[in-house]
Amino acid sequence: MILRFFNDRIVMATSLLAGDIDLVGVGNINADDLSGVRTTWDASGEGTIIKTMSEIVWARFQFRDASAPWVRDLRIRQALLQMIDRQTFADTFEPGGSAPADLFVSADDPAYRLTEQRGFTRLAYDPAQAMRLLADAGWTRGADGTMQNPAGQKFTMETRVIQRAQPMGVALADQFKRGGLDVPFSVIADNAENRGMLRATSQGVYLQSDPNTDEVAVQFTTAEIRGEQNNWAGLNQSGYSNPAVDQMYAQISRELDPVKHQSLYADFLKVAADELLFLPVFYSSGFGITAFRKGLQGPGPVAPLEPVTTWNIQAWDME
Repeated sequence: MILRFFNDRIVMATSLLAGDIDLVGVGNINADDLSGVRTTWDASGEGTIIKTMSEIVWARFQFRDASAPWVRDLRIRQALLQMIDRQTFADTFEPGGSAPADLFVSADDPAYRLTEQRGFTRLAYDPAQAMRLLADAGWTRGADGTMQNPAGQKFTMETRVIQRAQPMGVALADQFKRGGLDVPFSVIADNAENRGMLRATSQGVYLQSDPNTDEVAVQFTTAEIRGEQNNWAGLNQSGYSNPAVDQMYAQISRELDPVKHQSLYADFLKVAADELLFLPVFYSSGFGITAFRKGLQGPGPVAPLEPVTTWNIQAWDME
């Protein structure tokens, strides 16, 4: 067995296509890097690409400003979600197997099924219903087509992203604009010195991706709120604070029994969905991809929590 190391993902993909290497495991390459390989292999059958939907792309609300419309009113958060054509996002940015997201876990995860049994709130793309919800909350279109409240204030929803997520951010901002929102758009430069602060101080939503694991729950706890007190290093970038969620996370983090742990996490997932603490967009493979050439037998799907392609390498074989 020969192991090779690369510091350039495009060179890695080219080497795979050329037959210089037989396999690239999870954590090394993404779907965009493999677009040329997929096109060639789809036609020739010379290899296999397995995606693990290991991440969720989601928009994180800014909760620090208690006067923000979405902080005060669940109907507005629901309207914002129903403005987003999540299926188009999935088809565009994760072609070949993704789906709109509902929870921080994908539909094949046992925690998803538990949350489903408990009846979590699921909302579909419905711009007309979004307009009705906004109207119920006191927001209607003004003469310029922008949503306004009775005082004439515009509904402003900044959309902020890092550089590599810019295409998704532009698409999200466009859908908000179609819903009549005033949408400033900003991109955090890769070389920005204060990236931690910039991620936490959007004036609307910050679009990001995270692994589909229960570790995401800590990002909604009061103790992890990012700010000057921790040099903008806390995991809770949005400033959300709820004693009930803090208690829920404390129980999750202490529970060692797998069945009870999963049940507690399902409780959190239901609260997050019912209260719409975030805007779920779509499930993504991220770097959860295994690609291997024809002739290698044995590699298969891996769990998001344990992304190790070679877990069963003792059973692999070469033709």
